[in-house]
Amino acid sequence: MVEGGSLTIAKFLEAGLLDRIQIAVAPVLIGSGPAGINLSEQSEKMADAMRPRTEAFSIGNEVVFDSALTKAGQRAIEPRHKIQS
Repeated sequence: MVEGGSLTIAKFLEAGLLDRIQIAVAPVLIGSGPAGINLSEQSEKMADAMRPRTEAFSIGNEVVFDSALTKAGQRAIEPRHKIQS
Protein backbone atom coordinates (compact mmCIF):
# COMPACT_ATOMS: atom_id res chain seq x y z
CA MET A 1 0.00 0.00 0.00
CA VAL A 2 1.23 3.46 -0.90
CA GLU A 3 -0.48 6.47 0.56
CA GLY A 4 0.48 9.82 -0.80
CA GLY A 5 -0.29 12.86 -2.82
CA SER A 6 -0.34 13.33 -6.56
CA LEU A 7 3.47 13.43 -6.96
CA THR A 8 4.03 10.17 -5.04
CA ILE A 9 1.20 8.40 -6.86
CA ALA A 10 2.44 9.60 -10.28
CA LYS A 11 5.95 8.27 -9.60
CA PHE A 12 4.68 4.82 -8.58
CA LEU A 13 2.25 4.76 -11.53
CA GLU A 14 4.97 5.66 -14.05
CA ALA A 15 7.27 3.00 -12.59
CA GLY A 16 4.57 0.35 -13.13
CA LEU A 17 4.48 -0.48 -9.42
CA LEU A 18 0.72 -0.18 -8.87
CA ASP A 19 -1.82 -2.97 -9.40
CA ARG A 20 -4.72 -0.92 -8.09
CA ILE A 21 -5.47 2.67 -7.25
CA GLN A 22 -8.18 3.86 -4.91
CA ILE A 23 -9.27 7.48 -5.13
CA ALA A 24 -11.70 9.03 -2.65
CA VAL A 25 -13.75 12.04 -3.67
CA ALA A 26 -15.34 14.11 -0.93
CA PRO A 27 -17.60 17.15 -1.26
CA VAL A 28 -15.12 19.55 0.32
CA LEU A 29 -14.22 22.87 -1.29
CA ILE A 30 -10.85 24.12 -0.10
CA GLY A 31 -10.40 26.84 -2.70
CA SER A 32 -7.00 25.73 -4.00
CA GLY A 33 -4.51 22.96 -3.69
CA PRO A 34 -2.02 20.83 -5.58
CA ALA A 35 -2.70 19.74 -9.14
CA GLY A 36 -3.92 16.25 -9.89
CA ILE A 37 -1.72 13.37 -11.00
CA ASN A 38 0.76 14.68 -13.58
CA LEU A 39 2.45 11.98 -15.65
CA SER A 40 5.59 12.72 -17.66
CA GLU A 41 3.96 11.18 -20.76
CA GLN A 42 0.44 12.46 -21.34
CA SER A 43 -2.12 11.13 -23.79
CA GLU A 44 -2.61 13.43 -26.73
CA LYS A 45 -6.21 12.23 -27.22
CA MET A 46 -8.83 11.07 -24.73
CA ALA A 47 -9.15 7.87 -26.79
CA ASP A 48 -5.53 7.04 -25.84
CA ALA A 49 -5.94 7.74 -22.11
CA MET A 50 -5.69 4.98 -19.52
CA ARG A 51 -9.18 3.65 -18.68
CA PRO A 52 -8.85 1.02 -15.95
CA ARG A 53 -11.68 -1.25 -14.85
CA THR A 54 -13.26 0.64 -11.97
CA GLU A 55 -15.79 -0.04 -9.23
CA ALA A 56 -17.35 2.85 -7.28
CA PHE A 57 -18.51 2.70 -3.67
CA SER A 58 -20.38 5.23 -1.55
CA ILE A 59 -19.11 5.75 1.98
CA GLY A 60 -21.32 8.33 3.63
CA ASN A 61 -21.19 11.38 1.36
CA GLU A 62 -17.88 10.34 -0.19
CA VAL A 63 -17.28 8.18 -3.26
CA VAL A 64 -14.34 5.78 -3.54
CA PHE A 65 -13.18 4.65 -6.97
CA ASP A 66 -11.28 1.34 -6.89
CA SER A 67 -9.46 0.93 -10.21
CA ALA A 68 -7.55 -2.11 -11.46
CA LEU A 69 -4.38 -1.13 -13.34
CA THR A 70 -3.08 -4.66 -14.02
CA LYS A 71 -4.44 -8.20 -14.34
CA ALA A 72 -3.46 -8.82 -10.71
CA GLY A 73 -5.39 -5.70 -9.77
CA GLN A 74 -8.43 -6.94 -11.72
CA ARG A 75 -8.40 -10.23 -9.81
CA ALA A 76 -8.23 -8.31 -6.54
CA ILE A 77 -11.44 -6.35 -7.18
CA GLU A 78 -13.49 -9.31 -8.44
CA PRO A 79 -16.17 -10.44 -5.98
CA ARG A 80 -15.07 -13.42 -3.89
CA HIS A 81 -18.56 -14.65 -3.02
CA LYS A 82 -21.75 -14.87 -5.01
CA ILE A 83 -24.99 -13.97 -3.26
CA GLN A 84 -27.45 -16.84 -3.47
CA SER A 85 -31.10 -15.93 -3.98
